[in-house]
Amino acid sequence: MGVMLSNSDVLELLNGETAASRIRVTQKICEGYLSQIYNEEEIKLAEEIFRIIVQDVEVQVRAAMSEALKISDILPHDIAMKLAKDVEEVAIPMIEFSQVLSDMDIIEIIETSNPIKILAVTRRENITSKVKEKLLEFGNNEIIESLISNDNFAQDDESFSEFVDNIAHNSDAVKNLVQNITLPSAITEKLMSGISESLINKIKSKYDIAPNKLNKITSHSIEISILTTISSKSLSMEIDGLVNHLDHFDKLTPSLILSSLCMGRRRFFVSALAKKAGIPRANAMRLLYKGGKEGINGLLKKAGMPEKLFDAIELVMLLAEEKKREDKDISVIDFCTWLITKLEYFSERRNIDYLSYIMAIVKQSQKTSSQQAV
Repeated sequence: MGVMLSNSDVLELLNGETAASRIRVTQKICEGYLSQIYNEEEIKLAEEIFRIIVQDVEVQVRAAMSEALKISDILPHDIAMKLAKDVEEVAIPMIEFSQVLSDMDIIEIIETSNPIKILAVTRRENITSKVKEKLLEFGNNEIIESLISNDNFAQDDESFSEFVDNIAHNSDAVKNLVQNITLPSAITEKLMSGISESLINKIKSKYDIAPNKLNKITSHSIEISILTTISSKSLSMEIDGLVNHLDHFDKLTPSLILSSLCMGRRRFFVSALAKKAGIPRANAMRLLYKGGKEGINGLLKKAGMPEKLFDAIELVMLLAEEKKREDKDISVIDFCTWLITKLEYFSERRNIDYLSYIMAIVKQSQKTSSQQAV
């Protein structure tokens, strides 16, 4: 026989006038339950007592039991769920630690949209891909950052890659993941490609669009998606890493480089030109901003950019530099809107070859960015 309650303990539990006295008895029962000193009959009795305690009017009493039983792997499911659905003070220990709760239980808790409880979910030791995906759908920065900082989020590249495969169909989850954390460039592109493939399948099943035309649409969508992961807060080494990865897989195309400029992603533009030209980024910066027309054209030519676009590229580059000084944190959509107005002004006053082509890229980038932001 285990150490059971005395008669006074029972009376105190049932009729105790203070929360402190009931907490003392509750902790005594939980200690015996967790120590596995009770026999089968005593375990059942203890669990019936737990079912009474979960209805105690005092939050402190219920919270004390939740804290004590959070690590139990034999606690009946109904008790664990009752505690997990309680007020935050009671629920948090159970949500964060209990392995009695299933994925369906955890998802049910997430769907209550209680941010404190959801944050507790992100701190769980083992979080399945299904639960991670559900968490990412919320788009809450604090929730996503807490999830990513979990030591068990992705223990290695292989497990992270597997997770990416599992959520690639969910555009909301992918968008929130990419926009809120710094990802390895290979993973970023894999995510974006996953979205595109899903989009392609949906479009093919709904509309009769020629494959070549569809490929052009989705190719540009991927470019925009990749470039929108870059912001003023992105580190230069992160941008260089993305550029190197894209170049390694022959995806650092003139189209992508031009799109980066048209979206105001100047640092990517410079890094990409330097990579294609085979020179240090610092040298590319000097050629673009201190080398005059000869320096700009020389770099663009060495990087393999179309010569017919040189004048238009130079204009956009100067305009982007102007806007950078005014607002370095401007969004892609706002930058494109501003740039369209500027290009329309210059198209009426200066004869620049292929300026209309550049304007079309800017407008398409603005449209695609707006659609992806929804």
